Amino acid sequence: MKKLIFTVFFACVYAGFQAQPTDSIKRVTLKAVELMEAEKFAESREILNALEKEDPENKGLYIYEKAYSYVLEKDYDNAVKISKKLKRKKYRSARGFQLLGNCYSYNGEVKKAIKTYEKGMKHFPNSGRLQLERGNIELHRENYGLAMKYYEKGIEVDPGFASNYYWAAKLYMSSDHVYWGLIYGELFLNLERSGKRHKDVSEVMYKIYEDNMDFAVNDTPVVTFVSNEISISIGSTDMDELHNKMKRALNNYGRKHYQPVMALSVAGESQFELGALSRIRERFVDFYFHEERPDVVLFDFQKNLKEKGYLEAYNYWLFADADEPSFVVWTSQNPDLYKEFVDWFEVNKMKLDAENKFITSDYDF
Repeated sequence: MKKLIFTVFFACVYAGFQAQPTDSIKRVTLKAVELMEAEKFAESREILNALEKEDPENKGLYIYEKAYSYVLEKDYDNAVKISKKLKRKKYRSARGFQLLGNCYSYNGEVKKAIKTYEKGMKHFPNSGRLQLERGNIELHRENYGLAMKYYEKGIEVDPGFASNYYWAAKLYMSSDHVYWGLIYGELFLNLERSGKRHKDVSEVMYKIYEDNMDFAVNDTPVVTFVSNEISISIGSTDMDELHNKMKRALNNYGRKHYQPVMALSVAGESQFELGALSRIRERFVDFYFHEERPDVVLFDFQKNLKEKGYLEAYNYWLFADADEPSFVVWTSQNPDLYKEFVDWFEVNKMKLDAENKFITSDYDF
């Protein structure tokens, strides 16, 4: 696992090269990263200093890595000092503003961190990582509504960046709008297909499904993904305004689409377990597309999986971390199908971009 993490780490470093480096410089850069990983920070910086002179076209990358080494060393004063260079036009990048802002934040200078993220957003308005960090500031302040606005803005401008989905899912899954959390959570699981965060979201999603399905009421399953309570703030006595608020409350996406489809999908099941959840999710696809409903990129992807014959395998993959014994049994009984799915899934990833994206503001009218 450590080797995998390292490979990903170096892939990120490689992506930071502004000019194509020689193979020799790649190897030396990798050596600096390995020393950093081994907590040999001074030695790593010696190599990075030498690389700055040898490869000046990629100087911004080496400055970034030096600053990052100070972060790992928890020397935030020097991390800030080095990171400030990344604001210069010739070294400027969204990752650089993110790192400098984080260094200020780690050093307890939150106002400077905010100023840095927001300046970065002006230069890089389509950066999901800067929206993420700005949202994280509000999350730590427990301003959850404002944090969500930044996370969802990050999803809107940078649909392929996973971390905003993670935090949006976590917030919604702790709210009265858990169905949004399930959608964001599944999008995240497709973007980040392994690791601690993947396991976390898979387990929480599984628990939400379990907690919102009751199979013990008169032999008729009941679902509670949407609250029956309707709360409307009254700021005026204008009847048209109040009527529109009531209309939106009654016709929001969860109440009008998600909950009714889920209620139909649980019929025929008598208990909650992974096999039953997979069947419920398959029926959900059928019922959702049985009549005209809003397009949701996630459900379009599920429909494609079902047409290919892979939705059951996908469901077991999705919740493997939440119910590993069931996953092991199913894959041992369906080894060829699962391998076929995995091979297909590897090259047919969900497409999330400017034309194919999901944000809740497009659905609650």
